[in-house]
Amino acid sequence: MTATDAVGLVGSASVTVVLTAGGDLGIEITTPAPMTIVSQAAIAVSGSVTDATAQVDVNGVAATVSGTTFTATGVPLELGSNVLVATAQRGADTAADEVTVVYATVPVVVIESPLDGATLTTPATDVTGTVDDPSAFVTVNGVVASVDASGQFVALGVHLEPGPNELTAVAENALGGRGTDMVTVTRQDDGAPKLRLVLVSMRPGFGFGDFEAEPILAEDVAAFRAELAAMGDPPSSFEPAVDVIAANGNFAVHAYVFADHDGQVSLPAAADFGAFDVEPLRPIDELADDLWGVDLLDPSIPGRLLPWDFAPTHFARFTLQSAEVPQ
Repeated sequence: MTATDAVGLVGSASVTVVLTAGGDLGIEITTPAPMTIVSQAAIAVSGSVTDATAQVDVNGVAATVSGTTFTATGVPLELGSNVLVATAQRGADTAADEVTVVYATVPVVVIESPLDGATLTTPATDVTGTVDDPSAFVTVNGVVASVDASGQFVALGVHLEPGPNELTAVAENALGGRGTDMVTVTRQDDGAPKLRLVLVSMRPGFGFGDFEAEPILAEDVAAFRAELAAMGDPPSSFEPAVDVIAANGNFAVHAYVFADHDGQVSLPAAADFGAFDVEPLRPIDELADDLWGVDLLDPSIPGRLLPWDFAPTHFARFTLQSAEVPQ
């Protein structure tokens, strides 16, 4: 707008007018999606609104509006189903949208065996661990696990591919909350870490005749195998293959696994004799102190386990409490 006075001077003024569409007010929640399962006690809700001047809240929590986008942070939830209502207000006009989400606590699941980084030589492994909700449904790489009343779980025969394998335990509770834990193990077959199994007892004539006797471990393999076969428990049931085995119902039998690597070793057959089926591999220099002060690798001992087809650097001991053979 301009104006000219009597002497010819010209003046001007201007004003900016913003026209706002007077159409219908609308609002839509885009995040979270309907029936989303969340594990936090508060959630951010966002979406779109047709009028940037509208005031928006979600379940009473004021949202920030930027252009046609709104976001409300820290919207509180209660365990179970929650209806989230986003409301837009423009003068007398009101619009609303809602979605339902589920707030579920996440079960805490922990894989205890095998250990992360373990090297295994079998095509499958049992996976054990704990979950803090005994009612949770637990799987490991898709294999359904059994869960006892204390929350201990075991998934039997989880398949392993040659090379690295991720073992993922998933625990899901009744509300749909999902907790996970993962370890990585390596399956190595041919040319992989070597193992040798030797079973020793105090039975006279098999193993140690008495505390003064020399350890006779290699000469009676055939007899031990024959006795086990007569019991219906042949040595072939052990993994790795049995080199020497001695058993006595009156004494514990000690199963020694020798290896050329560290980590842990699994001996599934040990569970049949009341022993843990997974043990850590210990440095070989602790062997003499472990076996009544006798170093089975000492070349001066006539019944020594040498010669080996590899140089063991570690060993593990499984104590089999209930092994018996005919007397």
